[in-house]
Amino acid sequence: YPLCALAVSDERPKNLPLTCLQWHPDGVIIATGGQDDRVRIWDVKSRTKEIAATFEGHKGGISAIEFSENGYYLATSDNNGVVKLWDLRKLKNFEELTVGSKAVKGLKFDQSGHYLACGGGQGIVKIYETKKWTEVKTFSNHSKNVMGLEWSSQADFLASVSKDRTLKIYGQ
Repeated sequence: YPLCALAVSDERPKNLPLTCLQWHPDGVIIATGGQDDRVRIWDVKSRTKEIAATFEGHKGGISAIEFSENGYYLATSDNNGVVKLWDLRKLKNFEELTVGSKAVKGLKFDQSGHYLACGGGQGIVKIYETKKWTEVKTFSNHSKNVMGLEWSSQADFLASVSKDRTLKIYGQ
């Protein structure tokens, strides 16, 4: 396998750094987020270097990206504590969640797709039920920004790491 089969870049006027990325579960597309507040969907399979879709609406730069387990939805977050949910079948934003007022660096759907965990500034972790996008649990055990989240394989535990140099594990 070549190390770089396809290199893509966005040379549009607001040419600011890309800050996060994630592969779609089917491996055909990849999403990137940047400091220009845009989320871009790249069609990797076609190898055309073209952007398949661009989502706008965030402010303060994109801080994290997460595809749902079935690939129908994309969660994106920004440096102002806002999480947006996008329907990839309709290519539109359908929900907005406020996690706090600082960057949301951790976004993670559980493997069943029933829950979305969001971790952000002020050491907050929020869990949302994905059928109605209602908040079901909030943890504020960290003293500094949450930087990453990971569900256990059965989604019975959620782990978070923070700039406070701690690992927290939440369970039922």
